[in-house]
Amino acid sequence: MSDGDISNAREAVLKPSCELPEGTLKIRGYDFNQGVDLQAVMDSFITTGFQASNLGLAFQEINQMIEKRLEPVEEAEGKKTDEDRSKAGCTIFLGYTSNLISSGIRESIRYLAEHKMVDVIVTTAGGIEEDFIKCMSNTYLGDFKLSGKELRLKAINRIGNLLVPNDNYCKFEDWLMPILDQMLLEQNEKGTHWTPSKMINRLGKEINNTESVCYWAYKNNIPVFSPALTDGSLGDILYFHSFKKPGLILDIVEDIRRLNGQAVFAKKTGMIILGGGLVKHHICNANLMRNGADYAVFVNTGQEFDGSDSGANPDEAVSWGKISKDAKPVKVYADATLVFPLIVSQTFATHADKLTGGKKTDRQEKHVSPPPKMLY
Repeated sequence: MSDGDISNAREAVLKPSCELPEGTLKIRGYDFNQGVDLQAVMDSFITTGFQASNLGLAFQEINQMIEKRLEPVEEAEGKKTDEDRSKAGCTIFLGYTSNLISSGIRESIRYLAEHKMVDVIVTTAGGIEEDFIKCMSNTYLGDFKLSGKELRLKAINRIGNLLVPNDNYCKFEDWLMPILDQMLLEQNEKGTHWTPSKMINRLGKEINNTESVCYWAYKNNIPVFSPALTDGSLGDILYFHSFKKPGLILDIVEDIRRLNGQAVFAKKTGMIILGGGLVKHHICNANLMRNGADYAVFVNTGQEFDGSDSGANPDEAVSWGKISKDAKPVKVYADATLVFPLIVSQTFATHADKLTGGKKTDRQEKHVSPPPKMLY
């Protein structure tokens, strides 16, 4: 090898660096020599790298939403329309897929609805029905590897590693059918104009259970939208009901006007979307009507190589005008069951006193915390 070859190789390997921008964070994780300090571990995520840093950025983005939400809107700024029910400085949209309600993330979502920490909810049919079904019967922990054939013979349904006895859906039908009868009666005799969100609101009232997300949404006047409400057990029951007592109508056009209005008439908007598919696109598309959300956090495991909306990065939404070009959106590539409780702990729960004005719900007053478990 000639001197010139060695020189070229050396130049390639030891190429001098440019200076990084001032203030660039240095990578450093948590040192457990300091003891077990969970808050310090959370604080260290931002400088840990990879998805830990994205999670740290998500904490920051949601805290900015909350801080802006706490800024009151002057009366003159508000639109006196039904769509503009949130007078907060930032209207927060929360979207989630049904599997999260099936899981223990339901309790984190219920906490947000219970204390009116979000303004608009969008979910799938399963995200509605599983909430009510859990008020009637339990979901159990199983295993991802259980035989589908054997479970089917036992009438046990599997959601990942969760197990749902089919009897749960039978109980749900027994509860729902009389309510559908009453809704049809009110439609025919009183001219009630039902939409999916109005139906969800009614069911939240009827369930009258403080464990339910939809109950607290009803109590706190948080609209819950589910444009594909027939895509699940609810749809099955509506199908059977249509033969028993035909004629019930759910108007999705009124709901899309109402949902889009929540974005159009908001001062600022923030999106927190767990999962993908319909809920992700429905919230993003509503924010297109205002030329983009001001804040956004996506949590999902989807990839963008196949062009799916579920896996699309936030910058793709910027190209459509669904996220503002001046926003700093965050995507966390993670299972929401791992990270959403951490997100809530570092954002909404931290600001609970400000968000609630120190008020406790009836559920909180009745709840008695168990004694802490010893760690040794």
